[in-house]
Amino acid sequence: MTVSSVAVCCDDLGLMSEARRLCAAAGLDAEVTAAHDATRWWSSAVAVLLDTVAARRVLSQGVDRRARVALLSRRAEPDDWRIAVEIGAEQVAVLPTDERSLLEHGVLAGADRSGAGRVVACVAASGGAGASTVAVGVALAAARQGRSTLLVDADPAGGGLDLVFGLERSVGVRWPDLTGEAASWPPETLPAGLLHPAPGLALLSWDRPAEPRPEPAVGWPALMSTARATHDLLVVDVSRPPDLRELATADVVLLVVRAGVRSTVAAAQLARRLLPVCGDLRVVARGTGRGALSRTDIEGALRLPVTVELPEDPRIASAADDGQLARALARLPFDATASGLCETRGATRGATRGATRGRPE
Repeated sequence: MTVSSVAVCCDDLGLMSEARRLCAAAGLDAEVTAAHDATRWWSSAVAVLLDTVAARRVLSQGVDRRARVALLSRRAEPDDWRIAVEIGAEQVAVLPTDERSLLEHGVLAGADRSGAGRVVACVAASGGAGASTVAVGVALAAARQGRSTLLVDADPAGGGLDLVFGLERSVGVRWPDLTGEAASWPPETLPAGLLHPAPGLALLSWDRPAEPRPEPAVGWPALMSTARATHDLLVVDVSRPPDLRELATADVVLLVVRAGVRSTVAAAQLARRLLPVCGDLRVVARGTGRGALSRTDIEGALRLPVTVELPEDPRIASAADDGQLARALARLPFDATASGLCETRGATRGATRGATRGRPE
C-alpha cells in the first residue's frame, strides 16, 4: 500500500463500491483490503473506510488507534456507534446521506499524502550489530541536508537514545509521558516538546525510570501515521526481536549486520522472516574487511545486496557513552544513505518486493 492510498475494508460489497467511488471523487487511490491482515495496512494507509463487520475483525487483531478512520453504514444502528467508539473512528457516515460531509469535512478531506515522509526502520541482525548507531547516523545526515527528520527510539530496553546525544538531563517529551493521564494523547497530533538534538531533528526517546511504568498508550506505528505529514524522514530504532507486524508499516527496513559469521548467519535467518512483510529490505554491513567477512561474503549468505558498508571505528562506542555520538558519526558515509532514502520517497512500498522475495533459502 502506498502512503497516499485509502484502505477500503468492507464486508458489504455495496458499501465497498460506494467507498471506492468516494475515494475517486476525492482524487485518492483506493485499495481494497482484507480485515484478517489489518496489521499490514492499518498504520500505513492515508485513511481507512470500513463497515461494522470489518471493524469487528480489525479490532480482534489489537491494532492501535489511528487518525482518519470512518465507519460506513446504511442506517447508523446503535451497534455501529459502539464499534465506532471502540475502534476510534472519527466519523460514522450513513451513505448516501453523508457523502458530502465525508468528502468536504470528514476523513477524506485533505487526506492526500502523496508527498508524505518515509518511514525507515533500523533492525539489528544480532545483539551489538549497531542498529541504534545507524538510526542516529541516518537521522543526523538527513537533518543536515535540510530535511525535517524525526528519530524514534522504539527500544524500551535500550537505555534511551537521549544518552548518546548528552540530553539525558534535558527537559522534553519521552515515551513514558504518553502513559497514565497522557493516554488520551490523540494520535492525530504529535506531542509538543520533543527533544531536538540537532537543527531539523526531533527525538522521541525512552528514559530510565526508577520504578516500572505502564506501556505507552500508543506504539510507534500509530505515531508514524501522523508524523508522515509533518516530516520528510522518520527513522525508527527498533527493538530486538522485531515485531513483524510493526515493521510491515515501514517503507524501508535497514537490516544492520556485523561482518562476522554469527551475525551474518543471524541476519540470513532474520531476512527470511522480513522479506514476506517488508517491501524494501536493505542491508547495512559494519566492519567488513581486515580479517572479517567481506561484502561479497555477506551478500552471498543473505542473497541480498549490501546497500552501504560502514568501517569499524573503535571511537564510536566511547563517543556514545560520552554523549558525543553525533560528532563521531560525522566521519561515516551516512549522507549518501540518507539522500537515497529521501529521493525515493514517492515510491510504493511494494516496488522492490518482487525483486527480493524468496532470495534467502
